[in-house]
Amino acid sequence: EVKKKLYKCKNDGIRDEYKQVLNRLETRKKVRESRELDRNIRRDIKQEEINSIKVGKRPFYLNPIKLNQLVQKKKNDILRETGKLEKIENKQKERKSKKERGKPTPFKLKK
Repeated sequence: EVKKKLYKCKNDGIRDEYKQVLNRLETRKKVRESRELDRNIRRDIKQEEINSIKVGKRPFYLNPIKLNQLVQKKKNDILRETGKLEKIENKQKERKSKKERGKPTPFKLKK
């Protein structure tokens, strides 16, 4: 609906407002999907733990840091399957190299 209004609108001021609204809606959607994925991964980990307790293993509850690491690992696996992880890593390398280029080189004192 907002996209239709954006394309039909000819006034630049109103058009900018529609762009902002559209960006807000898209970011909300991405955040919602990310949270849902996170929730699903945590639920799966918890279910695996419950199943292992039912089998007879001793309960082992992860602390939040280890749980977050597992969640991030599973997210990376999902990204690797779709091929997006390489893009993200390349962008991070580019940012890092830009930072390194901006730093001044250390100078040597002559004796």
